[in-house]
Amino acid sequence: MNKAAADMREIGNIMQQTHAQRQQSQDRMAANWTEVFRDQTFLGDTQLGERYSVPLTQVNDWTRELNRAAGYERFRHIPLRDMQ
Repeated sequence: MNKAAADMREIGNIMQQTHAQRQQSQDRMAANWTEVFRDQTFLGDTQLGERYSVPLTQVNDWTRELNRAAGYERFRHIPLRDMQ
């Protein structure tokens, strides 16, 4: 009986972990689609610690140009999924 109860607890834990991982995956996917639909994402200034909302379709260009002007990798793209 003890073995069966321990197995049931283990199965319950596995099911909870699976559910939590599925929820995290769905949250990341929803954040990705939110950025696409709104055409907005975030650009982070690593020197000042500030974030700026920028168009998703232009974030790579903005990051490259701002870093070129700064002379080092000061700015980076921060996807919405990484802010949760």
